[in-house]
Amino acid sequence: MQRRIVLLRGVMPYGRNKTPMAVLREVLIRAGYGRVETYIQSGNVVLDTDQTPEALAVSVRRLIRDEMGPDLAVIVRDAGQLRAALADNPWPDLPEERIFHTFFGGVVPPDRCRAMLDTDYAPERLHINGDHACLFIPGSAARAVLTNAFLERKSGLEATTRNVNTTRRLAELGSL
Repeated sequence: MQRRIVLLRGVMPYGRNKTPMAVLREVLIRAGYGRVETYIQSGNVVLDTDQTPEALAVSVRRLIRDEMGPDLAVIVRDAGQLRAALADNPWPDLPEERIFHTFFGGVVPPDRCRAMLDTDYAPERLHINGDHACLFIPGSAARAVLTNAFLERKSGLEATTRNVNTTRRLAELGSL
């Protein structure tokens, strides 16, 4: 069994993507996953499984859709991958609370990556490394250009974004 971190995109406390974490925990436990924990209400799960990350993503997406209703993107990582994303911050001198990490459902294709990186988003900043990105958003994330939806459109991949504190805490939970 390996400890995996399951990141859901688009979880909301109400409406179309309502996904209560207590219900999600029960669904995953009934499905046979071990040591299921959720962290905050935004779609973060840490669990034990013998499935590959790809199989786990498909399985969790299907379980959520069939048992709870929403069809959510599911991105799977392990603690080492989250620690690597945290270490990949190219702007260590910028305010940490304005740094965000986007995790893609695959490696960003080189041509799309180049196009994204060749664009000036000032004062926002974008750094892409394979299947994750580091964002600096100095103002309101609600008014940012580098939104999760924008990154999905430009990369052609499903993605989900977390702030530094959430990413760090999930890496810690994934190491236990």
